[in-house]
Amino acid sequence: MGGLRWTRRSTIKLAAALAQEGFALSKTTVCRWLKQERFSLRVNRKCLARAQHPDRDRQFQRIAALRAQYAQEGGPVISVDTKKKELVGLFRQPGTAWHQTSPEVRDHDFPSDAQGPAVPYGIYDVQAHRGHVCVGDSAAPQFAVDGIEAWWRTEGRARYPGATRLLILAASGGRNGCRARAWQPALQHTLCNLHQLRVTVAHDPSGCSKWNPIEHRLFSFISLNWPGGRSTASRRS
Repeated sequence: MGGLRWTRRSTIKLAAALAQEGFALSKTTVCRWLKQERFSLRVNRKCLARAQHPDRDRQFQRIAALRAQYAQEGGPVISVDTKKKELVGLFRQPGTAWHQTSPEVRDHDFPSDAQGPAVPYGIYDVQAHRGHVCVGDSAAPQFAVDGIEAWWRTEGRARYPGATRLLILAASGGRNGCRARAWQPALQHTLCNLHQLRVTVAHDPSGCSKWNPIEHRLFSFISLNWPGGRSTASRRS
C-alpha cells in the first residue's frame, strides 16, 4: 500500500502526477481548478447531533427557572465537572507558547514514566463568577464531593452567610452524573449532614455537557493556559 494513501498530496505533487499521465499543468493551474470545483484542505467538522429527546427543552427550562430563583434569592449556584486526566511529568502538550528555545519533553507518553495522574475537579460559582479547582489522583464520586465540601468550607460559607440551600449544575454523565450511585449518598453524608445544607442537583440533558457554565467560564481558560507547556508537577501545584 503506497504511502500517499495515508497523506495529503500538495498541488506540486498533483501537478507531477498529472504530468506522468500526459497533462502538462502547473501547480497554480491545479490550485485554481480545485478552487473552481470548491475543493480545499478541510478538517472533520463535529456537527452531526444525536436525536433530541422530546423533553430536552423542558429540562433546560427547568434548570433556567431554578437558576433564576436562586439568583433572585441570592443563593449559591455552582457548576461542577471533572476535566480529563493528565499525566504529571515531562510530557508534550499540543499548542505553542513563547520561549527562546523549545522545551524538551519525552518522545513518548508512557504512563510508567509519569509521577502519577492528575485529575482536576472544578467548581464554578455562577453568582460570584469565581472558580475553584481541586486536583487529585482519582475521579471517584467521593473525590468530587470532597471538592465541593472544600469549596463550601473555604469560600462558599463565607460568601453566602446564612445560606441553607445549594444548587449544583452538573453534566448527566461522569462521576457526578445522574446514574452515579455513589454520588448521591456522598453528597448526603459529606455535604448535607455536615453543613446542614439542602442540596439540589440539576443535570443537563444527555449530550449537552458543553452548556454547563463551567465549560466556557472556567475550563476554557485552563485549556488556553496549558497548550505549549509541559505536564510537570509545578503546573499542578
